[in-house]
Amino acid sequence: MMRIEKIWRPTTQQGIFRSVMEAISRPGISRNIDGLINGCGAHRGVLAMFLDAEVSLADPQGLLNDDDWPLFQAQRSSADKADYILCGGRDIVDFDPRLGTLSCPDQSATLVICVDHLNEGSLELRFQGPGVDGSEEITVSGLHHSWLDRRTEWVAQFPLGADILLVDSKHVLGMPRTTRVEVL
Repeated sequence: MMRIEKIWRPTTQQGIFRSVMEAISRPGISRNIDGLINGCGAHRGVLAMFLDAEVSLADPQGLLNDDDWPLFQAQRSSADKADYILCGGRDIVDFDPRLGTLSCPDQSATLVICVDHLNEGSLELRFQGPGVDGSEEITVSGLHHSWLDRRTEWVAQFPLGADILLVDSKHVLGMPRTTRVEVL
């Protein structure tokens, strides 16, 4: 009998959805989804929730196993054209995602960036903006500074921009385009 991982179950995906929405609506506060993903990796749980046959995914660094692609059902795409992009945070950014248009800012990409750890590390970030009560600070390890530099460029022409989710093995942190992020 085939055993299906927990991340493919509807109730699990609904729980992940709620956690991701909380992370996006309250930037700077990470959400622990370990109890939902059962050790499958936050990036896989988040992608399992987002993806279906109607959207495209870029995995430029090959972080996914080939066995995951049929279950995700997403169309493979290049990073400059994809709806969703999975990346490793340690690597230098070498692409520009879709940023939408003035008439359709929702036609932009969502990036899922894998980092070593949220809530620990030497990179200190301060979040300010909608959904943040004053400011929130968090530490991250495994995120190359080029991601923050490029993100600043991508969100400079609001409402254009890309939304970012940082994930470690069991947490998710929202970084919507409306949030100001400062390196401390």
